[in-house]
Amino acid sequence: MRNFMEKEIFEQPMALENSMRGRFSEDGSTANFGGLNLTASELRQIDRFMFCAWRTAWHACLVTEHLIERFARLPVEVDYASEFRYRNSPLDRNTLFFVLSQSGETIDTLAALREAKRKGYRVLAINNVVGLPPSRARPTVAFIKHVGPEIGVASTKAFTSQLLVGAMLALYIARLRDMSFKATA
Repeated sequence: MRNFMEKEIFEQPMALENSMRGRFSEDGSTANFGGLNLTASELRQIDRFMFCAWRTAWHACLVTEHLIERFARLPVEVDYASEFRYRNSPLDRNTLFFVLSQSGETIDTLAALREAKRKGYRVLAINNVVGLPPSRARPTVAFIKHVGPEIGVASTKAFTSQLLVGAMLALYIARLRDMSFKATA
């Protein structure tokens, strides 16, 4: 390979395979997220999602917003992590707050996570690296599994893996609510 970006582009199929590994039910009808630490009944009570991220992860959140709204029929808001703590977002107790980060170390994303926790919201973190701040800040984490660090400037395998995890999350929430097995085929 000529450079890290080219190398990481070609690592995408394996990164996606690793991100899916162990995340689907035996019959393939829904996704599984062992790290969410929320019961099915708790997730059914959620009536709104809020995603905060920065840069490339923010774009992955926009796609996830569309998928959750389409399949789970729940409202989703996506905000820049850098702006969330300066706003007084009207979030109610049935809002599930997500932060999404490739590295888990983005300062603005961590600040949004702390602000949401301070306000008493349920906070979930999705990141690529086990043991980094979002996972230490809150035990409820879904990891993008075994993608590996990105050295190149442009996000490739982390971005496509974030898109995949977002799609699986939309499927999981939709199946918990009212999406039929036939609709997933």
